[in-house]
Amino acid sequence: MGVISLKRRHSIWLLRRQGLRPRFVQLENGCTFHCWVPENKSEISSCNKRKQISEINENMKPALLLLHGFGAEGTTAWDLQVTAFAKDFQLFIPDLLFFGSSTTTNKQRSEIFQAESLVIMMKHLGVESAAVLGHSYGGFVAFRMADLFPSFVTRLIIISSGIMMSSTTNEKLLQEFSAANISEVLLPISIANARKFMKLVFNKLPSWFPDYIFKEILQILNQHRSERIKLLDALVIGKEGSPQLPKLSQEVCILWGEEDKIFNVKLAHELKDFLGSNAQLQIVKGASHSPHVENAKTVNELLRHALKSEKL
Repeated sequence: MGVISLKRRHSIWLLRRQGLRPRFVQLENGCTFHCWVPENKSEISSCNKRKQISEINENMKPALLLLHGFGAEGTTAWDLQVTAFAKDFQLFIPDLLFFGSSTTTNKQRSEIFQAESLVIMMKHLGVESAAVLGHSYGGFVAFRMADLFPSFVTRLIIISSGIMMSSTTNEKLLQEFSAANISEVLLPISIANARKFMKLVFNKLPSWFPDYIFKEILQILNQHRSERIKLLDALVIGKEGSPQLPKLSQEVCILWGEEDKIFNVKLAHELKDFLGSNAQLQIVKGASHSPHVENAKTVNELLRHALKSEKL
């Protein structure tokens, strides 16, 4: 068994230890989401739905939805946040479509479609509102959820997500990887480029990591490769000619690695300026693109502060 498989086993043990269980939620739009949910949480049938939702929400901890980035899956992405927040929040941790075990027969691939589908999924689970945290690609989806469903998203937290990116944002990365398209960077096919990619994600990746670990990483990154390329191609955020991004009504907490090599910290300041007084920005020193992993203690303290009004 490989190192990544062992890590995944540990993540599953940790999730179960914190009272979470895996569920598959099938939607009428063709999506099937795999999601870790609080124990005994199940889908709400259409029959007597309002009464069941009322009973479920009564005297319950507030909901927190965690959306992973492009190179991850829900099961393994949030170990250090699960242990910190399971006591005070109902945690919902899905695999986004074509990551982990979530799939769809629907032809739509945009972050807007993912956002719409996730809200439907959460309502199937009896959740009428939640704070939403999104990392990187998950931040794109979370931003769309906040815009399209302001009564559902009570508070938004964005971690290292290039929401203000433009069609030229990736030019430096493309040059470094001698790539024609960003999918060649995010979905590498060689061990050398997998190693290079992981050094973008983590600021202090040990240079002694053996090749067999990166072989495992390549297998994970390239599952559903063609569909993941379509997800990147279908992004509305950052695409030339896309409508101007909307302002948001919710309070937004923006967390960013000071040394992010995928989305330069300048994009964090642009997002803060764009959202105005509703947004607060915190820069995490010494971290790159995954500050919630690289400096979990600091990030969890910032998250706790941002979520304090969500607590009972």
